Amino acid sequence: MHSYTVDSKERERIPLYLAIISVIFTWTFSKYILNPLAMAFSISVWWVDTPAVLGFYGICYKIFDLYLWKVKLLRELLGIKVPDLNGVWNVILKSSYDDFSEERYATITIQQTWTSISIRFENETSSSFSRTASIYTNDLSGAKLSYEYQNSPNADTVDTMNIHIGFVCLRILEKNSILDGEYFSNSGRKNYGRISIRRNEIQAAR
Repeated sequence: MHSYTVDSKERERIPLYLAIISVIFTWTFSKYILNPLAMAFSISVWWVDTPAVLGFYGICYKIFDLYLWKVKLLRELLGIKVPDLNGVWNVILKSSYDDFSEERYATITIQQTWTSISIRFENETSSSFSRTASIYTNDLSGAKLSYEYQNSPNADTVDTMNIHIGFVCLRILEKNSILDGEYFSNSGRKNYGRISIRRNEIQAAR
């Protein structure tokens, strides 16, 4: 997985909230656990407080990054705008390769945390993975996902296919259940086309 950029201000606010929570946890830990132990064994534990704050912050940040940012109540309370795109998606695309005459089918698998993402595309001829990505939540036309990918053909595909870099720009629609937009590839392929992606019904039902 790799990091992705967002235009939402939440990444400026939420680390501050987590720091405050970490201080509260540290104070509680120190008062009700650490200090009684220190008094019982007649030892000094002044040197524990600062590392404890950092430790609690690291734990809180990791839990939030992996899990809590997806919780609906917390999303509303904290104003989290980054959409949860985790899951398997069904893809229909039309390409300039065949003058848009044929629909082609594929799957995209997205793994995402609050700060990292991985987008993997697979069909019968090739596979690709994202290298960079951005999510825009404040665009006038709605939320968007854009990413750069590297595509590698399968070993048994035609000789005209080769490894290439491309770019995808998608609108995020229907409560994060549909992605729709365009893609294009660089000089290695020089293809472009339309791409429509729908979240797998099993994933959407969860």
